[in-house]
Amino acid sequence: MQMNDLAYRSQPITVDQIIKEGIFFKIPIYQRLYVWEKEQIHALLSDIVSSYQKNNPGEDSIFYLGNVIVKEDVRDGKTFYELIDGQQRFTTLWLLSIYLQNDLKEYAFPENGAPGKKDQIPLRIEFDIRDQVSEFMREIVEHYDDYEEAPELDLEYLVQKNPEKGFDTGALDPLANAFKEIDAFFTNYLDEEQKEEISSYIRNQVQMVKTIVPDNADLNKLFEVLNNRGVQLEHHQILKARILETMHKGREILEYSMDHYATLWDSCSGMNEFIEKGFQDATGKRLTELESYTKVENYTIYKDANTVLGDLKRLDHSKEGNSGVSNQREEFDGDGLRLQEVLNKELSEEEQSDQSDEDVLDERSQEIKSIINFPMFLQHTLRIYLKERGWGDIERILDKELLHTFEEYFFERLDEIKNEKERAREVAAFIQLLWEVRFVFDEYIVKWIKDESTDILKLCKLYEKPDKDKIYLYRQTKEYKPELSQLQRQLYHSQEMRTFYWLTPFLYFLHSNYKKLIKDDRVGLDRIYLQYLDNHLLNIDTKMEDDPLIERTSVFMDEIKNQNISGQQKYEPTNYLLEEPMGLQFPHYWFYKLEYLLWRKMKKERSEEKITSFKITAKNSVEHIAPQNPRGGKTKKELPKELLDSFGNLALVSRSLNSSLSNSTYKVKKEKFNESNEVRNRIESLKLLRVYESDKDDWQEEVIKLHKNEMTQYYDEYLETCKREYEKLRAL
Repeated sequence: MQMNDLAYRSQPITVDQIIKEGIFFKIPIYQRLYVWEKEQIHALLSDIVSSYQKNNPGEDSIFYLGNVIVKEDVRDGKTFYELIDGQQRFTTLWLLSIYLQNDLKEYAFPENGAPGKKDQIPLRIEFDIRDQVSEFMREIVEHYDDYEEAPELDLEYLVQKNPEKGFDTGALDPLANAFKEIDAFFTNYLDEEQKEEISSYIRNQVQMVKTIVPDNADLNKLFEVLNNRGVQLEHHQILKARILETMHKGREILEYSMDHYATLWDSCSGMNEFIEKGFQDATGKRLTELESYTKVENYTIYKDANTVLGDLKRLDHSKEGNSGVSNQREEFDGDGLRLQEVLNKELSEEEQSDQSDEDVLDERSQEIKSIINFPMFLQHTLRIYLKERGWGDIERILDKELLHTFEEYFFERLDEIKNEKERAREVAAFIQLLWEVRFVFDEYIVKWIKDESTDILKLCKLYEKPDKDKIYLYRQTKEYKPELSQLQRQLYHSQEMRTFYWLTPFLYFLHSNYKKLIKDDRVGLDRIYLQYLDNHLLNIDTKMEDDPLIERTSVFMDEIKNQNISGQQKYEPTNYLLEEPMGLQFPHYWFYKLEYLLWRKMKKERSEEKITSFKITAKNSVEHIAPQNPRGGKTKKELPKELLDSFGNLALVSRSLNSSLSNSTYKVKKEKFNESNEVRNRIESLKLLRVYESDKDDWQEEVIKLHKNEMTQYYDEYLETCKREYEKLRAL
């Protein structure tokens, strides 16, 4: 396919497509040699195997390998790609296919060679000018079956067998070692039948996003940009370039310049900082220097992306000779937007960020870390964007599938819009939404904050601090919105780490009702809604849990869109699981939630610092309070297994505390628990605190049942309290 000289195209591709379409690859001379070592190789193989094991053979599930950037050439009816970026992963995939064979044999050993290589043994990947590397790989491909007893393909053996070829072991060692690592990995983890199955999985379900650069691109320069100072091209940077290209084609309709939209994007991209710092890094200006800013109380006006864009536009007009914001970047103009231009800008901006002034009064001095990365945040925002337009929903949130997800659910939708100006308008709307969702994310979503010797999930309130003729914004790290923070800690630690699907409807709620939330901040509508979401999304019958979380959250997003919050009746909370004797299999969610309930209740009953300052943290071990196998033999009265495994006899603790308690008696456990709290200067578990505050000398049947019933009652009371508060949501 002939490409437009100025455009570039991204599309997904599988190994099966590469085989059937007769595609070959070349590693250009300006690429470095293969350098991957054990850590990188095993990480890639682990990701592939984990994805394979999570999905039954034959299921239509995709593992996203990453992005490869190529230059296309068609010769002799065959497609030939020059690999510009991604060659380390791609070469590893080829070595893996040589090792596994089975369904990958056609990929490993192509029957017909690449264009211009008809008289040589076919290689799927050629190494430009590096004849020794190509010869080494040809030796492997030609004689692989001779080495079945030594699939690691010992380099010394090949060198001795072919002295006339003068192999340089220094250049070839990484490739030979890669075979050894692949063999070691699969020998340890998979049998022959599984190897056969995974070869089929890789052929059909491992997918890459192939980005083809323009015909007139300076490849040496582009590669230099990609690798300069070790900066690696990230998927969101590729996405940004694609989005700006789409916007550029219909830019005449836009009220603001593309440079201003790029500023919004860049301000949002640094998730491990607050948006006000991201804005300063992107523009060289503080938000407090913009025209609409008067004092910190009116900072909320910047939730509206139009306010920011308007101030940027006025700032441009007020400066002469391209000063102010405009001098931070070259304006996007001309006949086309080239990938390498965007990448050059990315590099330039990163250099500017590295060199920007550090100010101790500014928020930049705070160490923070987001609970999600930018690719995941983009996908949460995309879900809201699609819901608002009635364009359905994405299949799943996965950072590695960012480009594939946007290709299928964003760009394919835009392709249905024939008018370039309307497409540009849609892209502008997405970027504005991105800013607005990021604004509420920073205000209402917890971040990891350095707190003495550990990191704690907290919300941070924004303040301003005047200094001479300047005003600086900073976030104070003392507790802010404690109940909302605690609830999010519960959700963070109890749910699958890399999805956080609850975030999408919560962010959608915050975005849609922001003005009301600000006006009635004391009412706690943010907390009330998140409790509603938690209760009806997660605190449900396990049969309902069969519905994927992304589908369940879509129901709550429909409520927000239709202004019928708390109107759905499909998912209703229930506590029946608390009656089940599940032992070590008890879902951790119920323990984390009980900690939140107990904290709410106990801080009202007591004013003790150790209770009010309690924070829900990560726990990973279910502990039997009355031991399953008592140390020293039988207890006074042997307990039935159903009672031992009941919720009343269980608690969630850290692995270290679990090890120290082990099969000790109730009395010994009580002493160790109290000692641990003293040493750590914090409470390990509020549930255990209630247990060990008992004046009982032993933990027997009646006490276990009483404790279980008491905890269940707390759940019931909490759900009833929440139900009464939902009336405030219905009034929105």
